[in-house]
Amino acid sequence: MLPSTVVNANKKDVQSCLVWLLECGRHMKWCGVFLILPIFAGHGSTATMNQGTPQQSFQQTYQEAQKAMGKGEYGEAIRHYQRLLEINRSSPELYFQLGLANYQKGDYEEASAALRQAVKLKSDFMVAKAFMGLSDSVMGRLESSIPLLEEVYRSNDADLGRELKRLVGIRLGKDYSDRGRTVDAETMYLALIDQYPNDTDVLYQSFWLHMTRARETMNTLLKQAPDSYRTHEMLGHLLIQKENYPAAVQQFRLALKSNPGGVGLHYELGKALLLASAPIQEIRQTFQEEVRLHPFHAASHYQLAELAFSEQDLESALRLYGDALRFQPNLADAKIGLCKISLAKDQLGIAETQCAEAIRLDPGNPSAHYVLARVYKKQNRQREAQEQLDLFQRLKRDSDEKAAQLRNVQVIPSEQRSTPSLPEKTVP
Repeated sequence: MLPSTVVNANKKDVQSCLVWLLECGRHMKWCGVFLILPIFAGHGSTATMNQGTPQQSFQQTYQEAQKAMGKGEYGEAIRHYQRLLEINRSSPELYFQLGLANYQKGDYEEASAALRQAVKLKSDFMVAKAFMGLSDSVMGRLESSIPLLEEVYRSNDADLGRELKRLVGIRLGKDYSDRGRTVDAETMYLALIDQYPNDTDVLYQSFWLHMTRARETMNTLLKQAPDSYRTHEMLGHLLIQKENYPAAVQQFRLALKSNPGGVGLHYELGKALLLASAPIQEIRQTFQEEVRLHPFHAASHYQLAELAFSEQDLESALRLYGDALRFQPNLADAKIGLCKISLAKDQLGIAETQCAEAIRLDPGNPSAHYVLARVYKKQNRQREAQEQLDLFQRLKRDSDEKAAQLRNVQVIPSEQRSTPSLPEKTVP
């Protein structure tokens, strides 16, 4: 499970939300000088603060509180808001500002109390409900935080900014996970990814949830069915990631022993044998067995085509690449294979078209750009050839770096249940 300790948004989120809150004042939502008269109304000349008229003193104190908030001097802001509330205890806006200052300071108990009072005075105060839900969530009060955050996330209240709704969604997903409502957490993060596809916090939380589930599922599979072909298949994939190819070969063989006709098992064994530098004939026979059992297996046709091409058997390679594309028309690697054959036969126009089609299907495939660079070079289009070669080198370098990062990732022990907290600070 994800931890129920402090959650949090990064510093960029903090700044953007503070700007948003200050903008509220300029648009007469719940702060700023236009609300001071209603907040102060009913207290007349009996209130005395500092010097000048009561209204001037009230406004000055409010402005000082806002200035302190902008500077991050939350203790000072709290003192100003408390003084203002001594004059007017019927203002939900002042309770909200006091709650927000305590939230920023990290005093979530005080924040929740002030925000709860704001909501008591103004039942539809959605922004106050949002921060009350966030405060309760940080303190692990899921029985109150989840309903509040759900209400806010579903709300179309105009005062709820996009940034606040995003953070409410992230926290709600985490609360679902902490409560064991994994399906709800997954649904929440899928919705957030749809809205914020490049958001690092959203992607991180979704990743951690799925990694946690994967680890728990792996442990369950190992415990409940240690001899299942699926267990051996899973271990084979994990061993390939760790570059222990001989051990991976052994696991795929055990999987096949349990399920000789399993779709894709001979293919996975063949790939492991390739990585383990097994004899070519053994590798070919393995892929051929997959095709015999499952003629529709396009990836096995492709691997057989690659073996034929490496042996300069262009006719067999052409036929096998064609078979792969017959079962999987959008297989970019097979298109690249056809391009290589056309290049070898000096059919440069056809090769260029085939490479362009491969790039359309998979723009990030380094091999497609490399082969196209060779085509351009044979056509004496040196500038275009160099551009494609530069692009190939960049994509290859990026691919190698990502692969190295993944290889260095260590499997988290099953007994480790705590995880990194949500982003650095608890303010949207």
